[in-house]
Amino acid sequence: MKADRDKLQLQLAELATVRADNERLNRELGEVRSQLTAANQKISERDSEIKQLESKIQNLESKPAEPEQQPTPAIKLPDAADTLKKIRKALGKKSTASLADVEKILEIIEGDGNE
Repeated sequence: MKADRDKLQLQLAELATVRADNERLNRELGEVRSQLTAANQKISERDSEIKQLESKIQNLESKPAEPEQQPTPAIKLPDAADTLKKIRKALGKKSTASLADVEKILEIIEGDGNE
C-alpha cells in the first residue's frame, strides 16, 4: 500500500508539473495570438495604404499631361510722344490729350490694368 501511495503521490506531483506547464504554455499562446493579431492589423493598414497609393498612381497616369504654360510675350509699346503725335494727327490739333495723359495710358497698359 505504501508503494501505491508513493506511486500516486509521484503521479500527482507530475500532474501538478504538467498543469503548471500547461498554464504557462496557454499564457504564452495568448501572448503570441495577441502579437499575431497586432501584426495582422498592421499588415491590413499597410495593404490599405498601398491600395490608396496605387489608386493615386493610376489617377495620375490616366490624366492627360497638362501643357506647359508659355509666358505671355512682352508687348512693345510705342513711345509716348509718338503716340501723342498720332492721336493729335487723328483727332486734329485741337485735341486735349497731353503727353502726361498718353504716358499714363501707356503705364496702365504696361501694368495689370488695375490702376
